[in-house]
Amino acid sequence: MHPLRRWLNRAGGVLLLILAILVLLAAFERATVDMYSDTPAVAHAGGRIGGRNYTNSIGAFSSAYQRGHRLIEVDFEMTADGVAVCGHDWSGFEGVPSLAAFSTARAKIDHPPCTIPELLDWLHQHPDAVLMSDAKSHVLEINKILHAALGERLLAQAYSVAEARSLQELGVRNLVLTLYRSGSRGERMAGVEELASSGIAVKALTMPILDALTGSALYAKTRLDVPIYTHTVNDCWSVFLVGAFGVDAVYTDDLIPGDCPLTPLS
Repeated sequence: MHPLRRWLNRAGGVLLLILAILVLLAAFERATVDMYSDTPAVAHAGGRIGGRNYTNSIGAFSSAYQRGHRLIEVDFEMTADGVAVCGHDWSGFEGVPSLAAFSTARAKIDHPPCTIPELLDWLHQHPDAVLMSDAKSHVLEINKILHAALGERLLAQAYSVAEARSLQELGVRNLVLTLYRSGSRGERMAGVEELASSGIAVKALTMPILDALTGSALYAKTRLDVPIYTHTVNDCWSVFLVGAFGVDAVYTDDLIPGDCPLTPLS
């Protein structure tokens, strides 16, 4: 092997080793930071219950709340007859169901997805909980309904800068720009640039974990100066790792707030 190539290979190996050490040190530093028991994480789709994710059920919300969560993400869909309901998707149905078909299916399963009245009643009983909406369709219509009922207790996820602007025009002030629906990493980074020049204020930016681990979290933080969230993370080591790359907090199915160094929304 040519001496120059040999030297470059060795130099590259040393640089990788240094990078690995820096990541481990940063993760260790975050692991040893004193944490508050009320540190918010996002209970993803309400959190796991009965070994199941994505139930968006009252039981899941209560379980997450009892374990310390106060920021509860809920998925929403719109039935064929125009009623907003909780739910991640319409798998198990032939197309978009009516409210009657949705209600019939709910009666047959454990931990069924909630209705909006059930959700609002649960939030009334838990006044320190905050709802993060993840509307899978009809984003503006669903968030308009939720905002009318909840006001500042709604943290609405927008999936584009244009959508964030439309939600803001509806009066929704607490916004998170969530990038996972953008096609490519380049398109997601273009969304960061668009947000930076838009004048729209958001509480946080959410990105896929692979983006966060390849430098996008640190870049977005310097451009936007807002907390960076990623999803979905279910072990403390992964939290420490993404934290070393600039992530402030995670969406999780079953982590308990305070067990890992999760930074609250500012």
